[in-house]
Amino acid sequence: AYLKAADEILKDNPNDYSVLLKKQFIENNIKKIKERAPAFNDFDPTSDQIQTLLYLYMDIVNEQFVKIEKNGKTVHADIHTGNIFIDLNALQSGEGKIFTLIDTGNFIKVSKEEGELSLKINSFIKNANVEELTKVFLDGAVLPPNLSPEEAYNKILNDLETIFFDRNTRIDKMTSQNLEKLSENLLRKYNIFSNNSQLNLKKAKRTANASLWTLVHAFCKKKFITDGNLKSSGIKPTDAAKIYSNYLSKGELEEFLNIIRLGLTKGDNYATPYPGNSKKRITFALKQVMAGRGEKPKLNV
Repeated sequence: AYLKAADEILKDNPNDYSVLLKKQFIENNIKKIKERAPAFNDFDPTSDQIQTLLYLYMDIVNEQFVKIEKNGKTVHADIHTGNIFIDLNALQSGEGKIFTLIDTGNFIKVSKEEGELSLKINSFIKNANVEELTKVFLDGAVLPPNLSPEEAYNKILNDLETIFFDRNTRIDKMTSQNLEKLSENLLRKYNIFSNNSQLNLKKAKRTANASLWTLVHAFCKKKFITDGNLKSSGIKPTDAAKIYSNYLSKGELEEFLNIIRLGLTKGDNYATPYPGNSKKRITFALKQVMAGRGEKPKLNV
């Protein structure tokens, strides 16, 4: 789009060196990109193809960071658009593997026990077990010199009690992803640092998610120049909303499948309701129902 605008400017001001220099810079970059990926020279993606790429990207993020393997797994620690190889032939034909992760030198090994922890966390969320969630938040964490383990536990627990059970406050849908954000905010509030393994995994997941949603947002606004004409990518905000909804649904499905992968006996243990205060659990459940509506729970329990 800039090149087309630059040509219009240069018609009237052919010696505008600032425009000439920037035009040359952009043209050189485009040339380098085409030399590295000549298959993209004549590729004009359709709306359906773009959405296919976005859904596949979403599946990769879920597979890497939600799916649990019985014997542990290795996770790519730097997933972004530059580290994904796209087979255009597979995309256009609808056959074969479209995405391949590359540059795997940066990775994280996730043990079976670390993977099972996510199942426990999901159980703790569903049953409003703030005591166990507090322990998870603080497991291996580095505390500031002026804060004892007991004080840190009580501070985090009190905050979670308010967030989960205060009927005068609102709460987001408490998915494992939102819980991670909550954990980071609460620990930062008291200058507490997560342990290294949790921190590295969170960073990797955050990078992958940020790259995915940046790409979705970009395609919603993207315009292409084709044969001198400005063309929209065809991805609408409603498409982005569907992608986000699908992402959450697939994440929840993957979490359910994790229970099956680990065996029903162990899975049943994770699915067993926490025998805590039923009044608090009901309050939390009500707040979750109201989440997203912009309403405060009004039911007395």
